[in-house]
Amino acid sequence: MRLLHHMNLTLFGGLQTHFLRFLEYSARRHGYDNSVWLEQPAVHHAARAPLRRHARWAGHPRYHGRVKLPGWPAALRRRREQRMFARAAADTGIIWDGFNRLRIVRAFAAHGLRPVYWEHGASWYSHHDPDKTGAFFDEIDTVLCNSHAARRMLQLRWGCERPIALCLNGVAASERSRAPRVRDLPAGRPFRIGTAGHLRTYKGAHIAIKAVHELVRRGHDVELWIAGTGPKEAEMRAFCRRLGVAEHVRFCGFVADMQGFYDALDCYLHPAMREAFGLVCAEAALAGCPVIATRVDGLPEVVQHERTGLCIEPTCDSAALADLETALEPRVDCVYDPIADRIGAPRFIDPADLAEAVAALAGDGDRLARFSANAIADAAGRLSYTRHMDDVHAALGSI
Repeated sequence: MRLLHHMNLTLFGGLQTHFLRFLEYSARRHGYDNSVWLEQPAVHHAARAPLRRHARWAGHPRYHGRVKLPGWPAALRRRREQRMFARAAADTGIIWDGFNRLRIVRAFAAHGLRPVYWEHGASWYSHHDPDKTGAFFDEIDTVLCNSHAARRMLQLRWGCERPIALCLNGVAASERSRAPRVRDLPAGRPFRIGTAGHLRTYKGAHIAIKAVHELVRRGHDVELWIAGTGPKEAEMRAFCRRLGVAEHVRFCGFVADMQGFYDALDCYLHPAMREAFGLVCAEAALAGCPVIATRVDGLPEVVQHERTGLCIEPTCDSAALADLETALEPRVDCVYDPIADRIGAPRFIDPADLAEAVAALAGDGDRLARFSANAIADAAGRLSYTRHMDDVHAALGSI
């Protein structure tokens, strides 16, 4: 199968990690030939080498390298686009999380490609035009979703009636250079918890910081590692100082060696207010790290409550984020409730509840070890990338 992917690689997070892994595994396991239509000509430094290794061609129809082609004469850009499609020689075009990209869908169709949309969380945002959304799905052949939550968001919020194939995301054990470690209680150092992601309010790092404050207040010896960068980092650092927990919180910045990050933790936290799947939770499980996450959206599909970790009910209204000295990003205005099977307003975990869950694991070595061993087994089976890749291959083959 020959694929042309439309993808944004200017950022680097779970979506980009999954995409680059797909390029490698699809070629190796199923013989796919992959080319990439870059949404923007810039490529994040962490994506450049794997993109060169695993994509036959990558470029943008309006750019020659980093030089933008002028809009006039129009034939310049038209010829560039024609050369791009000719070079890719693809039969299927996949739009990665580019919700409502009508121009891309129509370009695929005009060059004889079957258009596929792969939803990874873009449908949670509120700025999409409903009329444009309807036209977008009218012209899509099929939809792939990385979680049941993503499928229900498309159906309940946007009225999508196209065929939707559920391809639960996965993690690749082959990417680990060492065997995962079943956790036991640490000796001679604090109980180490961690979280990772783009540093925005809805990802939940403020909640984790406040939970550390509560744990320290109760007399627990604990430290929090935060991996990632983002617009709320300065705000979070100031929050740590005002709570008096700066010495208990380590900001790690961009972490290239995420395997080492997970291996250093005793427990991973993901108190996000919104998450279509939660690849970081699956990666933590692969490392044998139990996960405590919010019971919202796709997170309970990754973290099996009381088996591989804990899922905590979010009980605090977003207005109460003022108590954490932050505010929710403007376009995060709805979530999927997996228990009620409905769309609702975003809420967050009470930091006291998160602290209680951490304290319970930090005080029960047998439970910690059981969750850890189960997480390793789950990542190698139900959440394996081989299983995921076979699901995607079956879905694409059925178009």
